[in-house]
Amino acid sequence: MYYLPQYRTTTLSAAGGINSSVTTGLVVLEIPSDVVATNPGIVCLTYSNPLDTDTAEFIKYTSIDTGTKELQGVTRGQEGYSAKGHDNGSTIAWIVSKSHINDINDKLTGVNVIALSDTNGNELLKTSTTTAAVNEVTLKNAATSNAPSLTATGGDTNIDISVVGKGTGGVKLGTGTVAVTDVLDEDTMSSNSAVKLATQQSIKAYVDTPRILSAASYTTDTGTSLNIDNLDQFIVTAQAGALLFNNPTGTPKEGQRLLIAVTGTAARALTYGAQFEASTVALPTTTVTTARLNMEFIWRADTSKWVITSAGASGAALSSKTITLTRDMAAASGDVSYTGIGFVPTSIIFMASVSNLCISNGCVDSARAGQCIFSAQTASYLQSGQSGNAGLLVVSANYYITWNVASFNADGFTLTFTKVNLPTGTASIVAICFR
Repeated sequence: MYYLPQYRTTTLSAAGGINSSVTTGLVVLEIPSDVVATNPGIVCLTYSNPLDTDTAEFIKYTSIDTGTKELQGVTRGQEGYSAKGHDNGSTIAWIVSKSHINDINDKLTGVNVIALSDTNGNELLKTSTTTAAVNEVTLKNAATSNAPSLTATGGDTNIDISVVGKGTGGVKLGTGTVAVTDVLDEDTMSSNSAVKLATQQSIKAYVDTPRILSAASYTTDTGTSLNIDNLDQFIVTAQAGALLFNNPTGTPKEGQRLLIAVTGTAARALTYGAQFEASTVALPTTTVTTARLNMEFIWRADTSKWVITSAGASGAALSSKTITLTRDMAAASGDVSYTGIGFVPTSIIFMASVSNLCISNGCVDSARAGQCIFSAQTASYLQSGQSGNAGLLVVSANYYITWNVASFNADGFTLTFTKVNLPTGTASIVAICFR
């Protein structure tokens, strides 16, 4: 593109003038202040107004040497004017010529793909052509408090705008430093890219769809299969022997959840790595025959533990189970575990008596909170009432035992017995367990 300052003039400074053939030695007396010496240009030699076609000549140059003030890269006889000789001191003028008009027209109509250049002559904006194009881009300015717009317009009803970086480059939005290279519709987010955006649909699918790893059986332990970065649910469908759940690998986040489900081909012993921790819910120690055992854990970042929040078997035939047990009233206080239920109980009703001296009816709910009603009567002692325990049996004044549920287990429960003074006798207890 040829640069044209608003009408500027100087004079030829060449001793003896120049002839019609030279392309060097064309020196100007001064370079006008708004003429950029590094830009190409067109000037008229021996300019007059009106223009004398017999003496005037247009020439093109590529730049001006700011030291010698000599025009560089000169081409003589332009704009339909023949090369002529010119006297020293003749006027040189920067005026609008046919080439300026044609040059601008070429850039606007796409003949020249360099559409715009900056003040240094460097390419700023290019256009390219498409055969039989019907769509284009409209650039619109805006008034105060409104945003300018770049809009797809044209003959089609629905038109996208494609913005593409070069090579591995992307598109930067706002003042951010990350260049977006693509938008993916990838439901699994498997690319794990720091430079690609996700569609709304893929985000929803990723959130709605759990990551599941399923296997039939493991020989002795889960190895490195429990990788929390790759799964939300870990399912074993036909465990053929005892199984150790190794500590999960990966980088869990506070509150992250993990579901483990295991179905044994029979009752299978279960053990756990040190990161697994019991809560008010015990870690199940066995599968429940061939029923699926479901366990849910939540990650505590402060303790680096997977804390169990629920455990229960599905698909078991029974919804309740009754067992009977006995307790030596003279036995020391402590915990005793009972099995044979076939599932993890969620509540238990207790009915108990000791030597026809006292009866107790009690229960615990899913939070293992206990309540009971008891009645004791002997020749020398009479008492009845309510207690915040799952059970209470009295044999004489201040001689009694109580019990509460310490945990619900995969195949039963654990009771905590407390003995007060030295009661004697054998307690008979019936436990009705509910799943």
